Amino acid sequence: MKWPTVLVLAACSTMPKPSLDGPISCGKNTCGSGEVCVIAEAGSQCGVNADAGVGPYQEYSWTCMALPRECDGVLTCDCMSRSYCDVSDDGRTLHYGCI
Repeated sequence: MKWPTVLVLAACSTMPKPSLDGPISCGKNTCGSGEVCVIAEAGSQCGVNADAGVGPYQEYSWTCMALPRECDGVLTCDCMSRSYCDVSDDGRTLHYGCI
């Protein structure tokens, strides 16, 4: 029964790292090569600020930043110390929020 586990681990370790080349959109910003886009989103109640025009489940912050060395070239929720997050398929955008 150890074979399926070994095959899965081997497949994961050979997956190529996503490319961080070229610009990407990040809200009204444009992130450059080597940068990722980090987007904050309000939850159902947390992060909501009617006075600032932020409603439930609405994006309110877009930040371009260099991918930290701790991420080893791959954007993940763990390396960015974010809970309740999702990484885009291209590995360049992280959406995070609260419940």
